Amino acid sequence: MQKQEFARSRAASAARIPGGLLIVQQRRLLRTALGGRLLAVCYGAGVDSTALLVALKLADFTPGIITFADLVAEKPETMAHLDRMQSILAQ
Repeated sequence: MQKQEFARSRAASAARIPGGLLIVQQRRLLRTALGGRLLAVCYGAGVDSTALLVALKLADFTPGIITFADLVAEKPETMAHLDRMQSILAQ
């Protein structure tokens, strides 16, 4: 029960933060660390690489290239997720 309450509390806190997931200081740190660099992202469509792309977008970074290795064995859900992420990142 405590885990559910914690998750609700975190979700409520994130909703109050401008940009949703990153606080202003976190965005500033990303800009300082990555500013002026060419960014290349190897996207695996999992939670970690998706979170990375979302964080970069929230920090106003655009990777120079995003790669995905399609092994022609991906599940339809993964391909649908790729389409959703592509439309989100294009906005």
